[in-house]
Amino acid sequence: MFHAIWSGKARRLKIEGLVEPAPRWRDIFHSNEDLLTATVFERLAYLSDAVFRQLITFMTGESGGTGFSLNEISFWPCLKGCPNRHWVEPDIIMLLEESLVVIEVKPPNGGGWQNLEQWQNEIRAAVAEYRNSVIKRLYFIPLGRNCSWSEEDIASAATCAAPFKATIHPLEWKPFAQALENLDAETPQDKRILGDIRLAFELFGICGEGKRISAEALLTFCKSVKLDFSYVDLLKRHQTS
Repeated sequence: MFHAIWSGKARRLKIEGLVEPAPRWRDIFHSNEDLLTATVFERLAYLSDAVFRQLITFMTGESGGTGFSLNEISFWPCLKGCPNRHWVEPDIIMLLEESLVVIEVKPPNGGGWQNLEQWQNEIRAAVAEYRNSVIKRLYFIPLGRNCSWSEEDIASAATCAAPFKATIHPLEWKPFAQALENLDAETPQDKRILGDIRLAFELFGICGEGKRISAEALLTFCKSVKLDFSYVDLLKRHQTS
């Protein structure tokens, strides 16, 4: 499906009763951060252990990190262990051998900024969820739309991970895309996976000449024609969280 969208073969979305030209799947796809998240990280889960370890080393900032093989990946898990919220929903949780990687994604262009309180809530909930597991360390990666965080900001988020040892490592999309380009991928499978991710980055305008439409514009359109897509609900929740 992704290749059909990228190549323009998916054409336009058919909406009963819509008089104006329907949106193209391509436009909808590159307007939605959740689709970017799924397209990129679903594919990362299929990288070989050697290449995945290279990537997670960059993402966590741990040059000497060990135990970085991927055991499990979850998208938009509903975590209920935060004291002051009914539930929180980080975008991605990756369960490694003895560590947990929590990723909060913001869109490459437009949309909300990373939020320190949201980090703290997601870290607390993740600790509550995995407190009785083999996990000893937590990495929290805010990907996209970061401010100039102070050392005090980073430390206040890290303290929420007790009793786990925590690392907070903010990343932006373009350095992340460049890191993927620099991975030492030798097998045909790894090269195909990274090639797909490169196309997704081009579609979203992270690299190359991708056209951009804001998530807000997409949400406004969906409301106007009363579309009932599950990812529209996700957008609503993310914008109010």
